[in-house]
Amino acid sequence: MQVGGAWKKAQLKNVDGASATTAAGDKVALKDVATISENAKTGMPDMIKLDVLHSASILDNLEVRFFRDEIYTNVGSVLLSVNPFKRMEYYTNDHVWQYAKASALALKNFDLPPHIYSTAKTAYETMLRSQGNQSVLISGESGAGKTEATKYVLQYLTTVSKGPDAEGGQSAIERMIVDSSPILEAFGNAKTVRNNNSSRFGKFFDIQFNGRGEIVGGKITDYLLEKSRVVQVAKDERSYHVFYQLCAGASDTEREKYKIGTADKFQYLQQSGCTAVPNIDDAAEYKDLLRSFNSCKVTALEVDAIKRILTSVLHLGNAKFSGAEDAAAELDGTEAVDTVAELLQINEGKLRGALISRTMSTGGGRGRVSVYKI
Repeated sequence: MQVGGAWKKAQLKNVDGASATTAAGDKVALKDVATISENAKTGMPDMIKLDVLHSASILDNLEVRFFRDEIYTNVGSVLLSVNPFKRMEYYTNDHVWQYAKASALALKNFDLPPHIYSTAKTAYETMLRSQGNQSVLISGESGAGKTEATKYVLQYLTTVSKGPDAEGGQSAIERMIVDSSPILEAFGNAKTVRNNNSSRFGKFFDIQFNGRGEIVGGKITDYLLEKSRVVQVAKDERSYHVFYQLCAGASDTEREKYKIGTADKFQYLQQSGCTAVPNIDDAAEYKDLLRSFNSCKVTALEVDAIKRILTSVLHLGNAKFSGAEDAAAELDGTEAVDTVAELLQINEGKLRGALISRTMSTGGGRGRVSVYKI
C-alpha cells in the first residue's frame, strides 16, 4: 500500500480504524491510501495496461516516465504529455519519418515510444483510408504545452505531405502554414506567471488535402482573444510578444519612421515590471516575424500599416488625462496624441476630440436611434 500519489509515497506500518500510520509515524486517512501498482514502477507506455488503476498509480507511472525524459504516455488512443520545460531531442525530420514509416503493429507494440507524431500519423492515415475528415483535439491547462504540440502536429503533416511544387521537402502552401505560427504567437501569445509563451486565444487549423494526401490549402480561425491584456497587464506578466519584438528588433530607420522607443518607455509595457524574459530573444523573434510576413504573402503596405498601428497603440498608452470625475476630461499634454495622429495620418484635433468625448446611442422609438456626444 502507499499514501497518496506519486508525489507522496510512504509505506504503511499499521491500520487503525479509519486511519493508518506510516513507517515514518505520520497519521493518514484510509481514504488517502491506495494499492501500489507494480506496473507503474516500470513506467508503462500505455496506462490501460496498469494492473491497478487509480489516480495514484497514474501519477506514479507518469512520474517514472517523466524522469526518463519520456514525456508522452498513451491511454488507449489518447496521448498524455507532461511539459518538460526544456528542449527535447526527438522532434527532427528524421524522427518524423521514423513514425511515418513505422507499421501500425510496431506502434501498437510500442517498438517506437509514444509520441505526438504517432497521433498525427493515425489521423493522417485514417483520413487517407476513409477519405473523410479527421480532427486532433489538443487541450490542457495553461503551460501544459498546447502551443508546442500544435506545432509538432503541423510539422508532421507538412513533412509527410508532398505537394507537386515541393521544394526542400515542403510545398509553398505547406511552408505558409508552418510560417503562420510566428505571426500567431507574436500577436496572440504572452508571458504569464505560469508560462512564458501562453496562448491568450483559441485557434482552429483547417488543413485541406487532396485525394493523394497532399496539402492543397488551409484556413486558421482564431477566437476569444484576451484584448484586455493590451492595456492592463498583471505584475510580472507581459502584453503580447509583438510589442516587445518591435521595440527590441526595429532598425534605426524603423525607429525614426514609426517613433519606436525601448519597451520601458511605454506605460502599457512597463506597468507590470517585466519587459524582458530569460531565454526569449525578442530581437531575433522580430526577424522571424518579418520573414513569416514575407512567406505568408503579407504585402509591404500591409506590414507598414501593422507597424503604424502597433506603435500608435503604445503611444496612446502614454496619453494622460486630467479632470474630476464629474467634469469633462481634458488631455494633459498632447505629445503622445500628436505622435499617434502623425503615425495614423489623421487630424490631431479630431483625434483629441474622440479621446475626451463619448458617443452614446439610445432607443428613440421604433426604427429610431438618438445619438448624444458627452
